[in-house]
Amino acid sequence: MKRLWSVTGGAAAGRHGGLRKVVPLPPEREGRERERHGVDGQEASGGGICRLEFEETRRNGEQGRRGEGTKRWISSPAATELEKIVMDWVGEMLQLPKEFLFSGNGGGVLQGTTCEAIFCTLISARDQTLSRIGRENMKKLVVYGSKQTHRALQKAARLIAGIHPYNFRAIETSKSTSFGLSPDSLRSSICANIEAGLGPLLLCATVGTTSTTAIDPLGSLSEVANTYGVWVHIDAAYAGCACICPEFRHFMDGVEAANSFNLNAHKWFLTTFDCYCLWVKDLGALIKSLSTTPEFLRNKATDSREVMNYKDWQITLSRRFRALKLWFVLRSNGVANLRDFLRSHIKMAKLFEGLVEVDKRFEIVATRYWFASRCCHQQWERKLTQMEKLMTVIVIT
Repeated sequence: MKRLWSVTGGAAAGRHGGLRKVVPLPPEREGRERERHGVDGQEASGGGICRLEFEETRRNGEQGRRGEGTKRWISSPAATELEKIVMDWVGEMLQLPKEFLFSGNGGGVLQGTTCEAIFCTLISARDQTLSRIGRENMKKLVVYGSKQTHRALQKAARLIAGIHPYNFRAIETSKSTSFGLSPDSLRSSICANIEAGLGPLLLCATVGTTSTTAIDPLGSLSEVANTYGVWVHIDAAYAGCACICPEFRHFMDGVEAANSFNLNAHKWFLTTFDCYCLWVKDLGALIKSLSTTPEFLRNKATDSREVMNYKDWQITLSRRFRALKLWFVLRSNGVANLRDFLRSHIKMAKLFEGLVEVDKRFEIVATRYWFASRCCHQQWERKLTQMEKLMTVIVIT
């Protein structure tokens, strides 16, 4: 414990940004041997959690458990600083624009699930829009997605953001666009809503939908949305992980015009549940909507505005130290091994699709030559009802 105290508690983690001097550079291409990796993990977390957390526990009566302490920088500086580092690492692996990174004007946070991430972006977009058009227009706000968009968006809009149930637009898609959302359909919907006196709020575009792994055209959709002042959120929960591979990065083209972006590390990134990555361009909008600082949470570090408190980036106050497990994955595997892992799954999916294609009992519903998801159903001699069709669809991921 003395060594941890001297390495991180006193010299690095106890100062804003100090952990970057201790934690090694971004993950190597080939990863690290386990013995050295374990030492790095101790240096990256230990003292910066224990020392300051004890001081705050004594002063404010907070629980001294590590998971509780990550909500504020002063309670767990190492946990906060490591999360910032890891989120920039993953962002760089994805080649996210610098505006989404802490090294630019944005930043990232580890949430628990898709729902939590969408809750936060919806609330930020809502408050930003209402400050412009007036809070009396709350019932006029409209949220857009496609029939393929994850239902977490509709749930967040209705239950958390307070959007009227009739103001959620699930726009139809078709096989002609590979089930991706058409920019023309989006424009038509927005224009019709404006003519009806409603206020466009947020568009959720998807990279890899749940049912068919459809890819929405991010660039052209963002162009339409930006014309009408609509917040653009990109949900790449599943397929976003594969975009660290150069051959799949083009599916994210257009992300530079979005306001927020997410992927799910516990879906396809060798990371245990829960670990959901969310990046935003405008930190101010997110923090303004979610921040709360009662007297018992105030301290000199927070009042100085030189540090960041992740409690202001999420719905709840308390949070787990999620960054360490993702950091272990990145450090132990390296970028090259993670890419090989993803490619092996995609190769297996192609093999599976080939076997299904030669079996006349099955039909591929949506042809996909990318990622590791395939959608097929069993063929019947008689005509099936819609319910029977739904019951026989198989999605293999």
